[in-house]
Amino acid sequence: MSKPTLYIFSGLPGAGKSSLAKELAKATGATYLRIDTIEQAIRDLCDFTVEGEGYRLSYRVASDNLELGKSVIADSCNPIILTRIEWNEIATKSDAHFINIEVICSDKHEHKKRVECRNVDVAGLTLPTWEQVENREYHLWSSHRITIDTATRSISSCMNELLENISTEEKRLTNQTIRTQQSCAGVPSVIRKQGVKMIVVYGIKEKLNPIKARLSDVIHSCMQSVLGMPEDKRAHRFIPLVKEDFYYPGGRDDTYTVIEINMMAGRQVETQKTLIKTLFQEIERQLHILPLNIEITIKEQAPHQWGFRGMTGDEAKDLKYKVNV
Repeated sequence: MSKPTLYIFSGLPGAGKSSLAKELAKATGATYLRIDTIEQAIRDLCDFTVEGEGYRLSYRVASDNLELGKSVIADSCNPIILTRIEWNEIATKSDAHFINIEVICSDKHEHKKRVECRNVDVAGLTLPTWEQVENREYHLWSSHRITIDTATRSISSCMNELLENISTEEKRLTNQTIRTQQSCAGVPSVIRKQGVKMIVVYGIKEKLNPIKARLSDVIHSCMQSVLGMPEDKRAHRFIPLVKEDFYYPGGRDDTYTVIEINMMAGRQVETQKTLIKTLFQEIERQLHILPLNIEITIKEQAPHQWGFRGMTGDEAKDLKYKVNV
C-alpha cells in the first residue's frame, strides 16, 4: 500500500490557503484539519487564551489519521520554523510523506482588500485586521515547498497549478522511497533506523565559555526538533581557543563559532538543510550571534566507522533514535 501524505499548508490570512486547502480535500478525499476551527472550539469550550494548543491537538489528530493510512490536509498559517518542523515530524514519525504548500498573494493591494472584505466562516472567530496581518510574525521559507501565488487569479486556476505541482512532488517522493529501499537492501534495520551524533564546537574562549551551557541547550533542542534526538543523548565537546590559535575569515568578529556535527550517514538532504538553518535561526534568536559569525558542517560516517560501548555502530541493536528522516 502506498504511503499516506500530509499536505501542510502555510500562508498569511487572506492569501487564499483555506480556499485551496478545502478544494484539495474535495479532490483527494483527505482528512481536512483547520487550525482556526480547532482553536475557536478551545476558546468556546475552555474559555482561555489559546496559544499553541490548537497546533498540539491538530498534530495528534493528524497522526492518528496518518497511522490509519489516511492522507491529511493541515490548514494553518504555520508561520514559524518550529511549527513547520513539528508538522514534518508528524508525517515522518507516522511513516508518511509530507508536502509543504505555501500560499501567497504577491499583490499587496489585493491582499489588503481580501483581508478587509472577507466573511467569517468559523462561528465566533474574530478575523485579524490588515495591520495585524502585516505585523504578524512569519518566517521566510528556506526549505523545499510548493509555492502558489493567488494574486489576480481564480481558485480554479490556482487549483490546477497546485494539482500539477503535487503530482510532480508525489512522483519525486515515490522515487526517493524506492532509492532509499534499494540503498538499504542488505543493511540491518537497526542501523537504517538509528544514528549516533557527536558535536564539536570551537570558539574564542572569552566568548565561548560564558555561553557554552546555553549554546549546548540550543543545539540539543534543534537536534531534538529536527532529528528526533532523545533528551538524554547529548554528546557535545567544547573547544575554547585563545585568539592567537583561532583564525577566521574577514568580516567576522570574536563571536565567530564553528559547529561540527558528526553522525551516522542516512539523513535526507532536506533534513540536513533544515537542521543547519534551524541552528542559524535559534542561535541568533537566543544567543544573539549573527549567522555571519556561525559556521556549521555536517560530517557523515558509515555505521562501522563509529565505535562506542565496546562495539561498532553496525553491531548496535539498542539505539532509540532514527537516522532515515
